[in-house]
Amino acid sequence: MTHMLKSSPYAVLIGKTSTIPTNEFRFLLDEVSRIQTESTYQSLWLERNQRNASSLECPPFTFKAVRIFLFLSSTPCGDASLEFLVEEPSRNVPWVIPPEVHGMVTYRGHEYLWQRGYVRLKPGHPPWLYYTNFAGRVDSPSTQSKSCSDKVALLACISLLNTFLATLVNPSSCYLDYMVLPSSAYRRDSFDRAFKQRLRSIPTEGWPIGFSINYIETLTTLQILPSTLTRGKAFDATAPASILYVPGRLTEVIFNGVKMGSRFPPDARATSCLCRARFAKDFLDIIRQEMPLLYSALPTECTYAGLKQRVGEQRRLVKQSVRKALGGWIVNDGDGGFIMGNLVPGAV
Repeated sequence: MTHMLKSSPYAVLIGKTSTIPTNEFRFLLDEVSRIQTESTYQSLWLERNQRNASSLECPPFTFKAVRIFLFLSSTPCGDASLEFLVEEPSRNVPWVIPPEVHGMVTYRGHEYLWQRGYVRLKPGHPPWLYYTNFAGRVDSPSTQSKSCSDKVALLACISLLNTFLATLVNPSSCYLDYMVLPSSAYRRDSFDRAFKQRLRSIPTEGWPIGFSINYIETLTTLQILPSTLTRGKAFDATAPASILYVPGRLTEVIFNGVKMGSRFPPDARATSCLCRARFAKDFLDIIRQEMPLLYSALPTECTYAGLKQRVGEQRRLVKQSVRKALGGWIVNDGDGGFIMGNLVPGAV
């Protein structure tokens, strides 16, 4: 997916799917840092709130965009796409649901397309259909990655910000307002079900200040938006290298997840600006000045996951209520167990 933040009061995200890439998180974190360190800097994207530095409820910054648009070249996968999928002649007869599947609330890939309004995982197949051709690509591994429809539904409640940025930037200022896609890729019933009806069952009592359910509107166009994916030849393969550009930083080339030119094994100085540990360290440097009460309450040493849990407790409460209401949401975590070490205040 390709995203772009334009220099206008309207933030524009362009892409095929619905996840927000880390380079835009890094750009916004850099904007916070510049506001903090350069007294004359006027950000096009962020403005400082009037608040007490000891307040934990009110983030110090607000996102300045009037409206946020997501441009898509095709229908989001998952629940919003099911009506399109069943139009194919080979799929227009509902499957007979075996006894062991009754009561399921999570489906993989394209299995049981007539079961609507449920969380779907991508790509993959259920274990009892491993050697069949019924559930999407049978050569793909089972994963816990949620469909684009499910991710957009979650973002409509937790905002577009990640855990660290939601601590610094008011989430209420950074919700997606519109999805724009070709009219040929839109079905009103599907989008209403995926992005509105499913969310009405979510209880919002007790949600922290700044979080709410933002029902995303859909706009259609006759113009065909260029896709970021093109059909290749049979022998084509995914490139292991990618170019990373963040405004204000040197361009990086990432090869198999490692910044090219780094020594091996990598050290802190050779990490990419998208490295989670480096992102967390820069976040801590910011809150040491902006939110001293929160900073002083952090432990001297913890894991990356532990740090997210401490600073993102309010956001996590919202995520948990959304996941519970949607049902069948398999939590995909477990890779944040590395020790932050000297990135945490007071550590040696």
